[in-house]
Amino acid sequence: GKAFFMKADDVKLSLEGKHKLDSLENSSSNVQEIFWHKTLLLNQILYYKRLDDALKKVKSYSKYGLAIKNWGVYDESEYTDGTGIRINFLNPTEQIIKYISITFQGYNAVDDPYGRPISKRCIGPIEPKETASYEFEYAWFSDVVEYAKIRSITVTYKNGTSKTVADPSSIMLSDDILESIFASNPLEDFD
Repeated sequence: GKAFFMKADDVKLSLEGKHKLDSLENSSSNVQEIFWHKTLLLNQILYYKRLDDALKKVKSYSKYGLAIKNWGVYDESEYTDGTGIRINFLNPTEQIIKYISITFQGYNAVDDPYGRPISKRCIGPIEPKETASYEFEYAWFSDVVEYAKIRSITVTYKNGTSKTVADPSSIMLSDDILESIFASNPLEDFD
C-alpha cells in the first residue's frame, strides 16, 4: 500500500506491459502527470476499501463484547526468575468497559501446564472504540513458562451487565485487520 519508485528493469513485465510502460515513459509530461495522479487516486481508493473492510470486521467483534489486539508472555529479567504478561484490548462495543477478568494458564517448553491457572483483573474504563494495554509483571515467579493460553474472559460493562467469552481465540484480531486499521495512510506524503 506504500507508494515508491523502482527501476523498470527490476520489474518482470509481459511484452505488452513493457510496451505500455515504454509508451508512458515516452508520453508528454502532462500525460505522465495525469497517470501519476490516477495511480495515487486508485491506491487511495484501495486503501479506504481495505480500511472499511477491516472496520466492518472489527464491528463484528461487538457480539463477543471484546477484541484482543495482541498479547503474550515475556521474561522479566535475566537476573531474576519471572515471567510477565502483556495484553492489548480493543472495545468494539458501544458500551464502556469497567473490568475485564481474565484467566491464563502457563505452559513449559514441552507443552505441560505450569502451576495453577492465574486470574487477573484489568480495570477500565475502556471507552467504545478505544484500546487499552495492561501488563502483569511476575505473573509467574519462574522462567519455566514459555507461553500461555487464555482460559476464560469475562467483560463487565459500566452499566452492570457482563459477557463471558466462551472461546478466547475467537476474539483475536488478525494481523491484516491490525495493519489496515492502525497503519497510517500510505499516500499522505504524496501530493
